Amino acid sequence: MRDVQLAEVPVGNSVRAVAVISALTVTPGRVRLVLDDERGGSAVVGIDSAKVMAAFRAAGFPPRVGAQVEVTGVVAAPIAHLPKSVFASSIRVVA
Repeated sequence: MRDVQLAEVPVGNSVRAVAVISALTVTPGRVRLVLDDERGGSAVVGIDSAKVMAAFRAAGFPPRVGAQVEVTGVVAAPIAHLPKSVFASSIRVVA
């Protein structure tokens, strides 16, 4: 796949992206991340909170804005006034 902005990935396609967390919200069982990629694209990512906690525990620090992560998932239709959504199946802390 060519290097594209998160916002350019078509709905329904699988995606693997390395991006920086610009916002995060934790709710029971889920984490919502806003990720910004180096090409200027953004996506709202929903993922199981246990996967997020395990990834950050392995990295040695808690989830935080500014951390770089790699996520894989499927692109969903955007919610009004928000960037594209990604239903993530995995997450790994890069830096």
